[in-house]
Amino acid sequence: MLINYRELKIVDAEKIRKWRNNQIKILRQNEKIKKKDQVKYFKEHILLKSSKLDLFAIDLNQKLVGYAGLVNISNYFKTAEVSFLINDKFKHNTELYKKIFTHFLFFIKEYSFKKKKLRRLYTETFSFRKKHIRILENFGFELEGRMKKHVIKNKKTYDSLIHGILNK
Repeated sequence: MLINYRELKIVDAEKIRKWRNNQIKILRQNEKIKKKDQVKYFKEHILLKSSKLDLFAIDLNQKLVGYAGLVNISNYFKTAEVSFLINDKFKHNTELYKKIFTHFLFFIKEYSFKKKKLRRLYTETFSFRKKHIRILENFGFELEGRMKKHVIKNKKTYDSLIHGILNK
């Protein structure tokens, strides 16, 4: 299993749009993304290297399977939020998902703390994503807070959990 990280390209936009729309229930996104909006976002933010984003394509055996990286980057506070999404065909409770996510966490921790000189990474995860949360915590992210009944998904309210890890 060969996992690689590379720059996102405009040709990745459509696959990512479909994955996001298919997994809307686990994202802060509340409406389906239209093709033209995805292309515009890619051109204006991802391809122009916004200072608030640092995203990578995830290739598994030389095939795009997801994208992930840093969002909400604060160069002033030296913090960033970790973002991770893979093809919805990869079930989130499988060993393969765990391997890809854990591999990415090692990569992004090294990249963030050594190359970008950040001091803190954090995540926001909906409380129903138990296995995803377990992977974060097993990796060393600590539960820092709970926003009670913060989101509504499928007409139900859920807590948002904030996890963080410091550059030690």
